[in-house]
Amino acid sequence: MKRIFAAVAFMISAFVHAASPYPEKSITIVNPFGAGTASDTVIRALGNRLGSALNVPVVVENRPGANGIVGTLRGVRAPNDGYTIFVTTGTTVSQNPWLFKDINYDPMTDFVGIAVLGGFPLSIVVPPQSPYRDFKELMQAIHTSTQGITYATAYGMQTVCGELLGKAAKGKVLGIPYKSTPPAVLDVTAGRVAFACGETATTLSALQGRTLRALAVINPAGSKYIPGVPSVQESLPDFPIMQSWIGLAAPRGIDSKKVELLSREIYKIASDPAFADSLSGLGYASTPMDAAATAQFMKSDFSRWRDLIKHVGIQPQ
Repeated sequence: MKRIFAAVAFMISAFVHAASPYPEKSITIVNPFGAGTASDTVIRALGNRLGSALNVPVVVENRPGANGIVGTLRGVRAPNDGYTIFVTTGTTVSQNPWLFKDINYDPMTDFVGIAVLGGFPLSIVVPPQSPYRDFKELMQAIHTSTQGITYATAYGMQTVCGELLGKAAKGKVLGIPYKSTPPAVLDVTAGRVAFACGETATTLSALQGRTLRALAVINPAGSKYIPGVPSVQESLPDFPIMQSWIGLAAPRGIDSKKVELLSREIYKIASDPAFADSLSGLGYASTPMDAAATAQFMKSDFSRWRDLIKHVGIQPQ
């Protein structure tokens, strides 16, 4: 008799669990980067709208550290019940696996992509007093330099960009490392470093204030935020597009229906022009993708950066 009651109780519990609505409590979005960063601004704007759409609180939890690895591990190791999801970027998905030996996660197996929101194009920036009037003059200087033309870098994509420019010019560049992008940009502004491949999120205000000058956008489409600036691809057609991106993922094993719901609602928000307009001060470019497109994009971006990092000869640390 006890076994019968136990079996019935289990069936009732399973039915109630299966029938429970989702979501029925707050959702946490783990951001592996600090408060006040561009990704933080974007995710908090999304969280406010997502909470209204799902009728539950959405809480952003910042877990910065180790180039995004700390927060990513927090997200990957969370319960896969749909109540903890995490921010993904090109850094955490596509670059860290090739820049570091032991990150303790595999984005191709540990992540379930939910959505991509958009990102920030990179441009090659110099101080206003720079002797390089345009992109071709910078490339010529790199080609002829014996000491190496300096570039500021705070993370993998900026390093790859600088090194690719050196290879394209068949010359010498010298990367100057920084812990974050703002001080890197500041040193370029002051003329202590020759150039940087900087995101609009951290360079736009300086470009608009004319304390920085953009020589080229690293995207053939250019950027509406710095009109009239040519693209690198006009001079170097095969040069890869450089644009940071922000997305969301869940730990593996999450119910596919929960992914579908989250993806659908997030895609609606990311596709709304009003959402992109609210982030225009950061130079945000909207490129929304649903879960299916996100999965394909992450896979291709992962492979693309593997090849780029190997091409420039960066060894994992």
